[in-house]
Amino acid sequence: MFVLLADQNRDILLTYQNLFALRGDQAVCVFDGTQALTALTENRFDLLIINQQLPRVFAKQIITYAKEQHIPSIELIDTHISSAVLLGDVPAAAFLALPFSPEILFGYADAIVKKATGTERFSIGKITVDVADFCFADSDIPLTSKEIDLLRTLTETGVITEGKHLSTYVNALNNKLLTLQAPFHIEYVSQKGYCMVDNNE
Repeated sequence: MFVLLADQNRDILLTYQNLFALRGDQAVCVFDGTQALTALTENRFDLLIINQQLPRVFAKQIITYAKEQHIPSIELIDTHISSAVLLGDVPAAAFLALPFSPEILFGYADAIVKKATGTERFSIGKITVDVADFCFADSDIPLTSKEIDLLRTLTETGVITEGKHLSTYVNALNNKLLTLQAPFHIEYVSQKGYCMVDNNE
């Protein structure tokens, strides 16, 4: 895996870089937005990991540029992951709230790169998910890796049994489905889990 690490904290950057190296991955470190854009222009990375507070250029602009190059991003944020974050206009493939363990970071990184390098698409009724592009097909509505996993589970099994702690992601998904004018939404059913429910029911 070839990773671009963009963070203003040099000590944290070097720690991430060493951790990726121990896995056999290569990571390039940059300390501000200008350096990040230059690195993205000059290299073909598998993944961008970027701090929300990166100076000189807004993280959103860098993430958007990376997405145009088909490079997925993980945005590191200093607040909890809320529906507002998931419904914002930053097209990151994942948001990670600081602090987190290396295992969580690697889990997200591996899952996202696997999605980005595949060709999978799947449909829920007339709604199609473009996995590699982290969005609903034929739309500019982005999806995070976690949202894609939830939609795939609903497609395959009809129910998500993980529990109500997923409510933030489900609320964001329902807003996105509403924007798409999908004929269904996701609803929590007691003693069962999250299910797809027809809007007419």
